[in-house]
Amino acid sequence: MRTKIIRSFYLSLLIIIFITGISGGANKRLFKALVQKPGSISTVIYVYDLSVDSAKENIALNGWKVLQIEEVSNGKDYKSIKNISGFGNLKLIKTFYFKKGEYRFNLDNETISFFRNLNRDKVYYIYGHTDSLPVKPNNKYRNNYELSILRAEFIKELIRKYSGIDSNAKIVGFGAFFPLVSNGLQGAEKNRRVELYESF
Repeated sequence: MRTKIIRSFYLSLLIIIFITGISGGANKRLFKALVQKPGSISTVIYVYDLSVDSAKENIALNGWKVLQIEEVSNGKDYKSIKNISGFGNLKLIKTFYFKKGEYRFNLDNETISFFRNLNRDKVYYIYGHTDSLPVKPNNKYRNNYELSILRAEFIKELIRKYSGIDSNAKIVGFGAFFPLVSNGLQGAEKNRRVELYESF
């Protein structure tokens, strides 16, 4: 059953990313790419670009390793990005928020109790996110993607420490790709988060 759940998750993790800022939008084509980031699972993304080489270059600039890419069809611009929540076998059970540039926080008793009560028979997926504000590179992280991974790793560390769950906790870093709200002063606070999903 667990294998079935994980396989279903891989098939469901279909993320749509639109890379903008390229001239000649009317001539953009739609490409489907299988990509991966270090320490993360493989992901399918859709990109609008002028050519396959330009699409690969822009994907790489966002920190993804392109495993495979193909043209889907001549595309037209979309106005929204598909939400990553709502997969058939996953349920959002907790969201943790972080201060700007930080990837750890102090624990209270309620949070510790939450981790201790996690079900060892479940599989957990930990999604790290950031706001879109540029980061100052340091010896811990160089960009928002790496910061999102550190946030997800911190939550996994807490899950391992307080519940004993290790291999059944999977991390994914999304950087600034999936904001909940606009990245204004107040919105950015809500986007600096980790979402914890549980299989069911």
